[in-house]
Amino acid sequence: MKKFPIYLTIRIDLIKVTIYFVSLISMGVGSYLWYQKLFSNHDHIETINFNESFPRLVLVYIGSPTCGPSNHPMLPQLLRTMRSHLSSRILRYQIGFHQVGIAIGASPKDGLQHLEKMGPFDELGIGGQWKNLAFRWIKDQVGGATVTPQIVLYWEENHGLRLVLRLVGIDQIRQWVKRSMPLPFLDHRFGDMEQSS
Repeated sequence: MKKFPIYLTIRIDLIKVTIYFVSLISMGVGSYLWYQKLFSNHDHIETINFNESFPRLVLVYIGSPTCGPSNHPMLPQLLRTMRSHLSSRILRYQIGFHQVGIAIGASPKDGLQHLEKMGPFDELGIGGQWKNLAFRWIKDQVGGATVTPQIVLYWEENHGLRLVLRLVGIDQIRQWVKRSMPLPFLDHRFGDMEQSS
C-alpha cells in the first residue's frame, strides 16, 4: 500500500471537511428558503388579531398525501374560496382567524408538500399517521372520525372552544361551499351586534 506524505493527507482531509461544511450550509440555506416560500403566501388573506386572537374562528384542514379524495383537483380551489369567504366574515365581525393544516401520513416531507398545495396555513401538523399529535388534540377536543379530507371549524375563546362545523369528505365540502358556506353559530352570535349598529 502506497503511503501519502502527511501534508497531502491533511490537505485531502481538509478538502473533505470543507465539502461537508459547504454541503451543510447549502442544505440549511435551501431549507430556510423553502420554509419561507411555504409560509409567505398570506398576503391575499387579511386577518385581524384582537387580544392575541381571542375570540377567534379556527379552520382546520385534515388531509393526507396518500388519500385520493384529499388530492382531488377541486380541493385547493374549494379551500381558497372558503378562506376568502371566511376572511370577509372575520373582518365584518372583527374576530381572529387561525388556519391549521394537518397532513396524516408517514412522511413529513410528503405531508409538507401536500399542505403546500392546500395552504397557506398559520400552523401545521405533519407525519405520525393517525397518531399525529395535532390530529389527536383536535379529536380529543371536538371528536370526529379518522377520515380524510376533513374540515373542522371551531370557535375558541379564553374559557374554551366549541365545534362550529365538521365536513367529512370532498362531497360535503363541495356542497357546503356551493350553499355559500352558512355558519348559523356566527350569524346568531354576531347578528345582534350588526342589528344594533
